[in-house]
Amino acid sequence: PGADNPSWERPLEGKVAADILAATGAGANLTGFYSYYQYLPFRVVTAADSPVASLADLKGATIGITSVSGGEATYLRSVMAFSGMAEGDYEALAVGEGGMAASAMTDGTIKAFSASFVDEIIFGGMGFAYKPLAAEGYPGTAGLLLAADSGFVTDNPAVIEGLGRALVKATATGLANRELVVATCGAAAPHETEDAGFAMAVLDGVDPLFTLADPAAGPMGRVDEAVWASYRDLIISIGAAGADAAKTEVSNAFVESWNK
Repeated sequence: PGADNPSWERPLEGKVAADILAATGAGANLTGFYSYYQYLPFRVVTAADSPVASLADLKGATIGITSVSGGEATYLRSVMAFSGMAEGDYEALAVGEGGMAASAMTDGTIKAFSASFVDEIIFGGMGFAYKPLAAEGYPGTAGLLLAADSGFVTDNPAVIEGLGRALVKATATGLANRELVVATCGAAAPHETEDAGFAMAVLDGVDPLFTLADPAAGPMGRVDEAVWASYRDLIISIGAAGADAAKTEVSNAFVESWNK
């Protein structure tokens, strides 16, 4: 998404962090102001019985992604670069999601897969045993960041404050009342809750993304600016965002008022 992408013509937008950086790297003037997911919703995983024990073991391997344009593709590039590997040190192969990815790992087409939390939920539901391959120290910044045109943030503080307060209240309520979440989602999109077991499994995967690791140090909506800067620099270094992305701002100016 660049500065001229129509999706950025809306004053408020929620995007994965890499998308925001791609937009600002192409000239958009955006400010990230509410960390919706506390963590990136991706992990590289491999079959539980695989001899692969770390990301370093994937040098020369074929690693699956859902599609070349998905957030998990950028995540793979960044986490492998962080682990000391360039794109030429491994091959990324689009194999689809969920069950298709599990089949590709089972038959040896791929050694690992860059999975979203939804993929992991599907793996669990189908009985596919897997293990994550973590990169110690990787800057797992805001997984879903609300952003707006910087001028809009400056000119409309009441909108930003009201939206953030509503999100904090809704998040806390949802974490405390799972049945309410399912009922609300079912009213808006009945097909998403037809399988009650799957709906609850999705909540099991989503809840950690909203849960604060240290509520005292990081109230809801807060963006860790130091982690953000490290992630931003990493995304620029692999060429997933232009140099202008270094100017991308994040704001915690409204956090206190949201969490009163």
